[in-house]
Amino acid sequence: MTVRRALLGLLLLAVAVIGWGYWTAISDPVVRRAEIALPGLESGLRLVLISDIHSAEPDMPAERLERIVAQINSEAARVGPLAIGGLDDDFIHRSDLTATLAKLRRLEGARLLLSHSPDPFADLPADIPLMLAGHTHCGQLRFPLVGAFTYESRYGARFGCGRIDEGGKTLIVSAGLGTSVLPLRLGAVPDLWLIELRSAQARPPRR
Repeated sequence: MTVRRALLGLLLLAVAVIGWGYWTAISDPVVRRAEIALPGLESGLRLVLISDIHSAEPDMPAERLERIVAQINSEAARVGPLAIGGLDDDFIHRSDLTATLAKLRRLEGARLLLSHSPDPFADLPADIPLMLAGHTHCGQLRFPLVGAFTYESRYGARFGCGRIDEGGKTLIVSAGLGTSVLPLRLGAVPDLWLIELRSAQARPPRR
């Protein structure tokens, strides 16, 4: 009886963890906020960062995607004078940072780099002060004490999630909306970022 009770307890625990993970995966994203001074920007503007939608997965039905789009539209504002570069997935060697930077530097405006993976941030020069990325899902499955099994990054947890400020540059890594492999999330809720950009010459607003 003791063995049966133990097995039943483990089974119930597994069901509870899977249920919680799936509920987290299909929940609406939390809105995280960041305020960043961007050199070359004359006036403030607002951006919304979303990533890793994975619209074909079971945790991203059309109804949920429509609801998230409505949530984003309620947060978004105008687009300002930005020079934006884009990188494909560096994790599977499909990005060309050198070529992208060369094209970006020919453009006028405050510079911003969009990258699927956060890994290129380690090689980002000082004249590109801001990079926005996704890919990691913030680990997707993060357990107490153990942490995430993987961030799908060469740098592990260093660029795994959230806002990272290094060397006068800023990286924001979104947990994204969808999932990979398993439609589960533990300790890594879906998120989107509302980013307030302001001129580097302007004083930050008083709180």
